[in-house]
Amino acid sequence: MPPMEARDRVWYFLDVDAHPVRLIDRTRSLLPAIDVGAAGRVTIAGTIRDKTVATSRAERTFDYYALVMLHRGRGFFESGSMPQTDVGAGDLLVLFPGEPHRYGPVDDGDWDESYLVFSGLLFDALRAGGVIDPERPVIRGLDARSQERMIGLVRLAGEPITTPAPVLLSMIVTLICEVASSHATRPLSDADSAWLDAAYRAIDCPRPMSRPLGAAARAMQTSYGSFVKRFTRLAGTAPGQARAKIAMAHACRMLRDPGLSVSQIADHLGFSDASYFCRRFRAVVGHSPTEFRRMSGG
Repeated sequence: MPPMEARDRVWYFLDVDAHPVRLIDRTRSLLPAIDVGAAGRVTIAGTIRDKTVATSRAERTFDYYALVMLHRGRGFFESGSMPQTDVGAGDLLVLFPGEPHRYGPVDDGDWDESYLVFSGLLFDALRAGGVIDPERPVIRGLDARSQERMIGLVRLAGEPITTPAPVLLSMIVTLICEVASSHATRPLSDADSAWLDAAYRAIDCPRPMSRPLGAAARAMQTSYGSFVKRFTRLAGTAPGQARAKIAMAHACRMLRDPGLSVSQIADHLGFSDASYFCRRFRAVVGHSPTEFRRMSGG
C-alpha cells in the first residue's frame, strides 16, 4: 500500500468488473465523499500489480490505518511489534498509526495487493478493544468469501456516490471484526498446540525478563530465528511481547501482596531497575504499579 506522498507509483482502482484502471489523481483527497467526520473516513483504496522489491525496502510509519490483502505471490512483513515473518496469498496485513512497518516480495517475486486506507474513532475503538492489535498485524489465510468482500469494498470505495459513507464504513468494521474473530479462534493442530505450550513454558521461568530468548530457543532445540518465526506464527504475537505480558501477569498477582515492595517485584521478575519495570507495567497494564495496587486492594 503506497504512501500518500508517492510520485512514482502507479495506483489503481478496481472498476465494477474488477479490472485495473490507472489513476490520474494521486492526492490526499482522493475519496473525499467517504467521510463521516471524527467517526471515520476512507482516503485511498486500490490495487497494485507486480509490486517490486524496490518499493518494499524502506521502513515507513503512517498516521492512519490500512488493510492490505495479498492476492498473489509470497513475501515478508515486519513491524515495530512483529519480527519479520513470511506472508502469502490470502493473508491480510493490518497497518496501524505510528507503527513502523515494511513488507513486500522477496527477490522480485510475484506480489499483487489490494488495500484500503482509513482513520477515525470507529477504528480506534477496535484497537482499544483488542479486536485489532499491533502485535497481531497479520491475519492469515482469509477464506474465499472474505477475500471477495475485501475486493468488493475496494471497488465500492471507488464509487462513493453509490454507497453512503456510513454504510461503507460499517462494512469495513464488520469485515475487520469477522476476519479477526475467525483468526483468533482458528484451532491449532495437536503438534502446533503442544509446541506452543512448551514454548510458553520455556519463556515463563523465574526472573523471566532476565533470561535471553535465545535460551528458550535452545530449550526448544531450535535456532533463535526459527523459534521467533514459529512462535509468532502460532501465537499471533512475538515471544518478546508474550514474555512481557507473562511478567506483567505475575506482577499483578504479586502487587496484591502488601509485603512486597515495587523494587522487590521488579527484581523478582528480572527487570534491570524499578523505574524500567514501572514504565513497562504502565505500557502493558495501563496503570502504574502503585495505582494498580491501590485499585486491587493490595
